[in-house]
Amino acid sequence: MSARGSALTSLEIASCVVVGRAGSHRVLASPVSSPADPVTALERVVARALRRPPCLVSFSGGHDSSLVLAAAAAVARRERLPLPVPVTWRVTDAPRAEESAWQEAVVDALQVTDWIRLPAGDDLDFVGPVATDVLRRHGLLHPANAYFHAPLLREAAGGTLLTGVGGDQVLGRLRRPRRPSWWPRRAGPALAFGWLRPGAARRVRRGLRREHRARPVRYDNRPAWASSRRDLELTRLSLALLGRAAGADVVHPILDPEFLTAVCGSGMSPDSAGGRAGLLSQLFGGCYPDAVLRPRPKATFAEVFWRRHTRSLLAAWDGAGVDPSVVDRARLRREWDRPRPDLCTAMLVQQVWLATAAATLGGQPV
Repeated sequence: MSARGSALTSLEIASCVVVGRAGSHRVLASPVSSPADPVTALERVVARALRRPPCLVSFSGGHDSSLVLAAAAAVARRERLPLPVPVTWRVTDAPRAEESAWQEAVVDALQVTDWIRLPAGDDLDFVGPVATDVLRRHGLLHPANAYFHAPLLREAAGGTLLTGVGGDQVLGRLRRPRRPSWWPRRAGPALAFGWLRPGAARRVRRGLRREHRARPVRYDNRPAWASSRRDLELTRLSLALLGRAAGADVVHPILDPEFLTAVCGSGMSPDSAGGRAGLLSQLFGGCYPDAVLRPRPKATFAEVFWRRHTRSLLAAWDGAGVDPSVVDRARLRREWDRPRPDLCTAMLVQQVWLATAAATLGGQPV
């Protein structure tokens, strides 16, 4: 999974855009033929994880992780298993990423007793200490912020970490993708990818258009579509790699075949229900507290990713470390000189760090 001989292409690294089918490696098994209702299906998945304690939940306070935490808490109480433990990053000096009010409302409503809150300042920078530890061990991973989970997985050592991965693809509305799945979309025109050479930028935009056309309009066809996406394949492989290094299992309940088939065959959809919150309310209302299901704003994380370590690295960048066949170095320099550079250059930042670190070590692998 690293850039050195990995599944990531130069264009994917340069744009942070991964689209298309996964190829020969299937992410999910075929959906089950006789699915349960969505609540039962979700709780069956988390029950298996709860039986390998400690069971932690990567918990941001958003809809997807809140839903997984609620299901795990319900199952644990019913079956008299240890309660799941939410584990959350708390970042200083990043007001747009602030979700503590939502997090606390959900944890209070679920009456979860233990909660691991990891403090972070510049730690989660694209090339901060958490990221560079992962880069040294594994090279480039997709998504660019996969390193977020490495400390969470260490907390889950010997047990299981539950995530909300797949929520955007499965529970979100059908709309044209404009950003990688790991970063919230922004208003405005489609991305220009101006730091890429013109031909490379056109290939990225064509890929995004194909991805949009490939996404089924019929919601009951989404399980097969989601199971074949390269984006999700690489995400799962990245987190599995980090999980093995930490000695923890990683489980993505939203991508479980039984849950996928149950929720997508429910006769409801985020498009008809008015979005993710409407769909969750219809499917899970009455089963889980309102704090889990109600609408909420989506946090943005530029202030978390683009901090001291990244700015210091790029201030000294001399143009080395990127593929000139797809990247226009002069345009990339202008992009990185902006007050708020495009986060789709994230893997280029990490690629530059790897090249710089290797040069410092006399050309040896980092």
